[in-house]
Amino acid sequence: MPPKKGPRYPPRSIVPSWKIGRLEIVSTVRIKHRSVIAHYFKRLKAIRNSARRLVCENRIW
Repeated sequence: MPPKKGPRYPPRSIVPSWKIGRLEIVSTVRIKHRSVIAHYFKRLKAIRNSARRLVCENRIW
């Protein structure tokens, strides 16, 4: 992914965890556990929503 410069791009503190979440989805796709994949998609959505509000709280991770 090329780095975006705009309001949608999450702050630097969120980027590492966000990228790790994407890598975890790729690894869980190989293991065919749909519930696990759905869990990570919900987690990613929460991270993106919090990134828009610029909120960094431990309960998100």
